[in-house]
Amino acid sequence: MEGIYPNLKDNRFRNRKSTLDMWLKETFDHWRNIYSDISSPDELAKYLEQLQPKERELFIDVSGFVFMLFNELDKIPSHVREAVAIVVMCSIIERLQATRKGYVSLDNWLKKKEAAQELEKAIHTSDHQGALTCLVDLYHSKHGSTQAVTDFFYNYFSRKEQESLIRDYCVQTKCLPRMLGIRLQRLIPEFSNTWTLQKIVERLGDQIRVEEDFLPVCYGVTCYIDYGRCFPDIGCRLSDSRLLEKSLRRVVRRLVYGYRNRFVHHASWPILSSGERKDDKGSFSSTVFDLVDDTVIKHTLDLKSLLTAFQSSLRRFFEASASVGQ
Repeated sequence: MEGIYPNLKDNRFRNRKSTLDMWLKETFDHWRNIYSDISSPDELAKYLEQLQPKERELFIDVSGFVFMLFNELDKIPSHVREAVAIVVMCSIIERLQATRKGYVSLDNWLKKKEAAQELEKAIHTSDHQGALTCLVDLYHSKHGSTQAVTDFFYNYFSRKEQESLIRDYCVQTKCLPRMLGIRLQRLIPEFSNTWTLQKIVERLGDQIRVEEDFLPVCYGVTCYIDYGRCFPDIGCRLSDSRLLEKSLRRVVRRLVYGYRNRFVHHASWPILSSGERKDDKGSFSSTVFDLVDDTVIKHTLDLKSLLTAFQSSLRRFFEASASVGQ
């Protein structure tokens, strides 16, 4: 554990080594559920030796928040549990990303030379109000908390977890029900996947029927829709990595981080699904309808599945660090 916390010195109560040993034992307890294959503080120390010193410090620093998220949520009153979980999860992500990608707060960024240079360029092309707007937009695109969180979901959630999250979030969308892409090809020989719904309607008129339903943001005219549901086994557009990234970032920004902001900045409770349920007819997911940014949305995101995916992503984050350090 050499090289970490260089400013930590001996004091009248405890020397540097005993302090680090104490922190290591606490960290082992805090991460135990996630690193269940590591059976002792000594094994954890060997794992941490694979990381760069700053990454080791980060692992120790966030351990208390990790413990609270995965071991102590049931001690929090149920009516605030979801809000606390989302805020803590986003806070952990922002801390991790700040170390990895250099995310900084807006006020600190405005003090940097980069901000002054960008402001000077913006003033030459617009009025003062427009220049300030451009500056804030630039900050959010490079260093903002929203970008940090969406980057984390994209880089460290598995593809299966990403696709599941995208399908959890639905918006009102006009669609072609019970229409296979191959049928469109037969009806319109020159049809391609880039055709819009409006263009198809203009071409086929009364031969097709248009409905409006709540569908995932990745919906396209070649998706098979029936009773308001998509069927990815028949054909899924999320096999396109660019579409997956665009859709994922939109869902994380509007739903996950959106709920965090509503609670922190507007004193509004997040509303999550109660999760998967089973009855005599099989399993189903409870559904939430909510108003997000003046838009009615439908989602099936539940806290248990979100935290399960986040737990796996935390380990991927540090394993990526370990592979770099080797």
